[in-house]
Amino acid sequence: MSEFYAGKTVFVTGASGYVGSALVSALNELPCRVVCHSRKPTKGDGWIDG
Repeated sequence: MSEFYAGKTVFVTGASGYVGSALVSALNELPCRVVCHSRKPTKGDGWIDG
């Protein structure tokens, strides 16, 4: 499945929520660029690496 995401940009809304944060973590393991958006401010940016 990682070939599908290679070189692509993935936009995740609700990135600080339960599902969104899990999705961002999983996407960070793939060869893609992850762009996140959330209405709630994060308490830290340790989970956003890229």
